[in-house]
Amino acid sequence: MLFRSFLLAATTCAVFATAQEAPRFAFFHPGYLVENTAQGKRVFAEVQTLGKRLNDALKAKADDLQKMEQQLRSSSISEEGRSKIARELEDGRISFQRMQEDSQAQMQRVEQTAFQQFSGEIGPIIEALAKEQNLHCVFQMQEGMLAWVDPAWALKFTEEVAKRYDAAYPGGTPAK
Repeated sequence: MLFRSFLLAATTCAVFATAQEAPRFAFFHPGYLVENTAQGKRVFAEVQTLGKRLNDALKAKADDLQKMEQQLRSSSISEEGRSKIARELEDGRISFQRMQEDSQAQMQRVEQTAFQQFSGEIGPIIEALAKEQNLHCVFQMQEGMLAWVDPAWALKFTEEVAKRYDAAYPGGTPAK
């Protein structure tokens, strides 16, 4: 992935260099918007809330299974009781696995929906700002993408997108 990012940057620069025009580009850091704008926080708050709720439910189910395992190891339980708990434990493990799979699928759907909403809201803002600044391209910042970059310069474009995003969705308003 890092190689592809480098290759894309090198190719972009080479294309513009042959045109005798210095490339004009900016970096966009989506995580900054999520953390520093009301709308970004609102869009991804549902993901965080759902994640916590699902994790709590899974933890409760895991605790129940652990209690069953402890009961099964108890020496004071009859063979009939042990057999019943063993069946319940096996059913519980199957149920827990399904619950994990369902939770994971639900989280993926909610994350995808949030990402699509976020992308749909910021895309036009990024495009308009890039055109205003006569940029040739905007790179999305990713961890490890660059060996070094001046952080203040790298965030300037994103900070302006954040201002416009907050202006377009004051107070983190729901999507229109």
